[in-house]
Amino acid sequence: MKTNLLEKLHLIPAPRVIFMPSALEQIEMAEFPVIFAPFHKVMVPVLLRELSEVQIRACGDFSLIETVTEPKKTPTFEEILEYSRLQYKITQAALIRPSYADLMRVVGADKSVLAAHDRVLEIERELFPLPEGPEKKEFMLEAQRLEMMSEYLLPSDFTAYVFSYAVGLAKSDIKKVSEKMLLDAAVLAEKGHDNPADHVAGNFTDFNRDEINLRAWYVLHEERKHHRG
Repeated sequence: MKTNLLEKLHLIPAPRVIFMPSALEQIEMAEFPVIFAPFHKVMVPVLLRELSEVQIRACGDFSLIETVTEPKKTPTFEEILEYSRLQYKITQAALIRPSYADLMRVVGADKSVLAAHDRVLEIERELFPLPEGPEKKEFMLEAQRLEMMSEYLLPSDFTAYVFSYAVGLAKSDIKKVSEKMLLDAAVLAEKGHDNPADHVAGNFTDFNRDEINLRAWYVLHEERKHHRG
């Protein structure tokens, strides 16, 4: 008689688990592909949406074009906080499943975090009547630190990845656009009575094209102001 190896090792076969998505989940997966994003360096499946130009603009005023040629400086705490606010707005708008609220619960957005958020609001109310000075500055720094601690809890590799996907950065050539390209495009557009984006070849989203138009006209304006000065 053969010995049953499973019984000998006191092992029980694991039941076969079959994932059966609901009708709503099937519709979501048909519209939004499953993307594997890094979460503390572990690749996890998430459903994300690529944001439209209107949805991106609703998250804040920012540009993906980098034309500054000066040496990069260490960002200030205020700049880091401002970028975190933008990144989290984009992340919240892009997440389908798990939702933003689900992830915040996973990373520990508990009652103590909510208490910190309430303290931020309280400080902001105290700041309003105060005149400019050291006391107001100290209150402001405390509010900013509490905001960073209470609201921005997701790992940076995850939010950076979601941001890039949501604004279409990976499939776009926007990071290749230089100041000279913008200036040349604006000059050509002025002569041709059209838009600078019509003179910049590459893969661009609607958001990118509007960025190119705005920045190109600005670069041309600054160039002419510099020569007049």
